[in-house]
This record gives sequence, structure tokens and C-alpha cells, in this order.
Amino acid sequence: MLLAEPLEASSASPEEGTAERPGGTADAAGPSGQSQTLESRRQAARHMRRRVQELSSAQVERLALLLLARSGYRDPRPVRLAGGEHERLFVVRRKLGLTEFRFLCQILPVGR
Repeated sequence: MLLAEPLEASSASPEEGTAERPGGTADAAGPSGQSQTLESRRQAARHMRRRVQELSSAQVERLALLLLARSGYRDPRPVRLAGGEHERLFVVRRKLGLTEFRFLCQILPVGR
């Protein structure tokens, strides 16, 4: 009778092994979940791109300045050049370590 118990216990472990297989298929479902996540991100990017293309030039300029501010660029100041370009130029500052850099940013009109 002592031998029957280990045999039954050993027969139980293959059943546990089969219980692990569905977990393995759940891992296989993980990449499909990743592909769904990737597709939803692509769809969101297409939606955002479409909305940005619908903006006027002034709204695109405001959006660009907002994104620069959230990226750590400070104090956007408009710059006027004698060349009479229609594009807007801005000088923005950003502190990197102990040094502060000034960047010249050109915001192009929609469609260029």
C-alpha cells in the first residue's frame, strides 16, 4: 500500500504538468495582447495626426510652444529677421546641468 501512494502521487504530477500547459498557451496569448496594444497605439497616433493636420497655423504654433514647454524648454521669445520670412522663429532656453543653452526653433506653417 505504501507503493500505491507514490504511484498515485506520480500520476498526479503529469496532471499538474498539463495544468501548466494552458499557462503556456496564455503566454502565447501575450503576444496577441501586445499586437492589440500596438494596433491601438497606431490607431491613436493616426487619430492625433489627423487632428493636428486640421489645426490652423496659429493653433499649430501654440501646440508646438506647449510641447516645447513640457519638454523642458523655457521662455519662448519670438524673433523677427529682416529677411521677411513667413515662418515664425522662436528662441527658447534649456538648462542642461550647469549650462544654459539657447535654441532657435522654426515653426513651419501647416502643409510644409
